[in-house]
Amino acid sequence: MAHALNTTSLSADIATSLQGIASKWRAAREKRAVYNRVFQNLATLSDRDLADIGIARTDIDRIARAEMAKVA
Repeated sequence: MAHALNTTSLSADIATSLQGIASKWRAAREKRAVYNRVFQNLATLSDRDLADIGIARTDIDRIARAEMAKVA
């Protein structure tokens, strides 16, 4: 009994998997960049500046995570 191996299908499946992994990695990287940018921008403000815009220093992480979650 002979067995045939379809390497074209296997190669396509691997390529598709790698593209999916790369796409997820890029999306995660973009989200992390948004988080870092928001966090750094808010963290550099003085306590008085933060109070003027109604943000407590303890809220910076939550706000940065919320902005990160908005990225598709």
